[in-house]
Amino acid sequence: TYERLLIQHPGTARIQLELAALYFRLGAHAQARALFSAVSQREDTPDNVRLRVQGYLAQIDGQRRQRGGFSGRVSLGLRAESNANAAPDVGSIALNGLEFELAPEARASSDQSAQLSLGLRQRQPLGGSGHLLDMAFNAASSHSRTLDRLDNQMAEVRIGPDFSVDTALLRQGRWWTSAALAQSWLDGSRYQSSHGISSGLRWAVARQSAMQLGLDWRDESYTPEAQAASARAYSGQRWRSSAMFSRQAADNWQWMAGLVWEQRNAATRWDSYDEPRLQLGLSHRHAAWLGPRTHPWTSALSLQHAWRR
Repeated sequence: TYERLLIQHPGTARIQLELAALYFRLGAHAQARALFSAVSQREDTPDNVRLRVQGYLAQIDGQRRQRGGFSGRVSLGLRAESNANAAPDVGSIALNGLEFELAPEARASSDQSAQLSLGLRQRQPLGGSGHLLDMAFNAASSHSRTLDRLDNQMAEVRIGPDFSVDTALLRQGRWWTSAALAQSWLDGSRYQSSHGISSGLRWAVARQSAMQLGLDWRDESYTPEAQAASARAYSGQRWRSSAMFSRQAADNWQWMAGLVWEQRNAATRWDSYDEPRLQLGLSHRHAAWLGPRTHPWTSALSLQHAWRR
């Protein structure tokens, strides 16, 4: 019907947009991209329609990357903390009825730090069924302005298969499993090494909703310097399970909600814990505040509440 309307009224932006959306839902991404691009390039296209088009194009690009290819990401951030070393904010503490004065370096101290992270990813197709071999490298570094003994770095390598499981019960489903190897450093010295396995499943619940389940296991070994030897007690196994639901509420709005449960079984009992976490998020795609208006921005708000036992 839309194709016949477009023949009768060629160049009508709204018809092109609706026809492109139908092509997208059918998986005919080449035809959809051509029509979306035609709408986006029109000078009389309203900003809200242009943002909707950019959302569709982003999904097409994302699904194309799922079929294989290389991607990378670099992030830079700044952080200010009122208690950067997580220490008592008093001058002394009481032990067995006696007052002990804390050394200056053992008291709460505010500080600022710079964060830098790098992520590289290669997704290699395995045959023509949508299966992939997923390989990733992630690294991060934090440098404090004053408390340089808190400077830390991390590097991690992950590799594993990512299978397409598109069935009647799991529409557009993907199941992945990966092995991970990681190492971290604190104040220039090796601090912690870990290895483990992660697995997850994501599928479309409805046309605009998705569900994701995840399970991660790590065996962590702490190898600090002599002055931080007590950290060895943290060595042990860590489990993390998660369930996340996301929904496209409107053309340019998306919300998500999820529950994460983490458990650490440390070598020392009082360093072990259970921690359920509730997560909520909301994101909005809008016209760019700076730069080309054809490249929309996304503003996001995330909330998290955790209970540690």
